[in-house]
Amino acid sequence: MTNERHAGGLWCRDVLARLADYLDGSLDEPSRQSVDAHLRECQACASFGGDYSDIVGALHRKLADDLRPVDDELAERISRATASGARTGSGGETP
Repeated sequence: MTNERHAGGLWCRDVLARLADYLDGSLDEPSRQSVDAHLRECQACASFGGDYSDIVGALHRKLADDLRPVDDELAERISRATASGARTGSGGETP
């Protein structure tokens, strides 16, 4: 990243590495506060983070719109196949 800034105790690259966890709320409180402080001081990261958040949100909405229920027969076949793969360690059916 060119013109990387150190703001709020973090470099831009540190914020980028934490951005997904920040947006989904899985950062611990001290890390979240550090990212918040950086975003208040760094317009480039705040802008990028906003754009990233918009894209991720749009993807989540699109994926949710495209979800279709799985019928019972397919669910059972998937369950058997994954259970078989777990037992064999191969990820597939045994020969």
